[in-house]
Amino acid sequence: MAPGLDCFQVLGLERHWQVTDEALAEAFRRESRKCHPDRFFNATPEEKRRAMSRTTDVTEAYRTLKDLLGRAIYLIESAGKSIEDRDARAGAEGWLLEVVEVREQVAELRARGPGAAGEFDRLFSVMQEKVAAVEQEIKGLFAAVDDHESPAAAAGALAVVAEALATLVGKHRYYSRTIDEIRRARAALGA
Repeated sequence: MAPGLDCFQVLGLERHWQVTDEALAEAFRRESRKCHPDRFFNATPEEKRRAMSRTTDVTEAYRTLKDLLGRAIYLIESAGKSIEDRDARAGAEGWLLEVVEVREQVAELRARGPGAAGEFDRLFSVMQEKVAAVEQEIKGLFAAVDDHESPAAAAGALAVVAEALATLVGKHRYYSRTIDEIRRARAALGA
């Protein structure tokens, strides 16, 4: 997507985290029809290039906003907070120690072999619950932001909670990676 373009604006949507899948899909279809190559069959090369560029922007905006975590990251970064910087500082967070402990448990369970399948399943469930809890926290903070009627008030509210949201997104990423590691280790057991 071209730098500086607003994903919500590209799709003709109000800037809210709580956009329904249906609203996103409808906006994507509407904007895609406007710049579809068939509409520009007889256009000049420059018009075709602009339509193709617009198609790329519309597709990228849709992909970014369709994924809830991607939408959260986009909004947080648009408020001036870098998620990547936050991930780099995550070592100071207590929950990261918990993730390290779970990963150590995964290594121990791998060594135990197929008899540890039940324990892998337990760890998987615990981590899924943690991801669900983080997702609820993220939704709650964004709901508070979206409750502001004016775009300026919503932007101000987002700026206030952006650091907390960045932390939660980092936490979500680490928990999700740990779930993936548990899933791979469990699958490697062949049980």
